[in-house]
Amino acid sequence: MEEHLLHTVNLQVGYHTNGKPHPLASGLDLTLPKGQLIALVGQNGVGKSSLLRTICQLQKPLQGEVFLLGKNVERYDSQELAQQFSVVLTEKLPPSNLTVWELVALGRQPYTNWIGQLTKKDQQAIEQALTDTDLTHIQNQKHFTLSDGQLQKALIARALAQETHLIVLDEPTTHLDLVHKLKLLQLLKSVCVSQEKCVLFSTHDIELALTICDQLIVMTPEQVRQDSPENLVASGIFSRLFSDQTFGFDSTTKKFSFTI
Repeated sequence: MEEHLLHTVNLQVGYHTNGKPHPLASGLDLTLPKGQLIALVGQNGVGKSSLLRTICQLQKPLQGEVFLLGKNVERYDSQELAQQFSVVLTEKLPPSNLTVWELVALGRQPYTNWIGQLTKKDQQAIEQALTDTDLTHIQNQKHFTLSDGQLQKALIARALAQETHLIVLDEPTTHLDLVHKLKLLQLLKSVCVSQEKCVLFSTHDIELALTICDQLIVMTPEQVRQDSPENLVASGIFSRLFSDQTFGFDSTTKKFSFTI
């Protein structure tokens, strides 16, 4: 039986306006098992970022609960949570003069002592994360000089250095070309398999996700469904994913097409 790192019970996500709740998705019973790469897909505005932020305790659920290793996430303190899952969202970094190495080293904060001293184990984790993301050659470069794609990889390296069971990423393949998108997903997949982690990431690269992911969570305004790529393709949900009638999905090739 696969072990679930995180699961949700009747979760409702959304936001408040003038004190009134505005649900984006409701009744979510999702599971994130060990050793699996899981993509979160859907149209813009459907609630993908809200779901990720709710899972990570960055915003409160409108209803329902989130459990991490069988314990409600609200019962963890911030340091305990930081030792269990790492997060890379799309917000810009605050101004700083950090090098790439120093930025990645921030992933070790949940484990360092009160003066933030890095041990040999911390340094090994940092070096491994830099190697895995192919950033060693620019580790002494200031992070504000990086391209968008390089900075994205540095933030993922920070998450890897954090050595958590669960990694949550908001659109990690943005700003990467096709080759580097594939290499990044292959890296995340290998991390899941070799280290028994679970990686959940939102993406618009649905065709790549169908090729490499163990499961997908598909969000539409009508439903949220989690399943294997094969079962989701067979269900026909990708043909209904976009309201634009010029878009279609071929279940044989697992590719989208459009008519002009």
